[in-house]
Amino acid sequence: MTNKNNYRFYAAQDDQENKMLVIIQGHLNDNLLANAGRLTDPKFSPIANQLQNIMAHASFKDTNKGGEE
Repeated sequence: MTNKNNYRFYAAQDDQENKMLVIIQGHLNDNLLANAGRLTDPKFSPIANQLQNIMAHASFKDTNKGGEE
C-alpha cells in the first residue's frame, strides 16, 4: 500500500500474537532502521490510542500473501 506522498505501510505478526505496524515515508533502509526508537512524545498519545485499537482488532498473519486476514 503506497500513496502519492511516498508512504509505505508494513505489518507483521508472529506465532505468539506479537504484532508490528510500521509507516515509512520514503524508502526503508539500514540507516533508518538503525535510528529507530520508541515514540514517547505525549502529543502523539491520541493517535497512539487509535492505533492500539486497530492493532487489537487486526490480524497480520498473511501480509505477504496480499494483506490483512
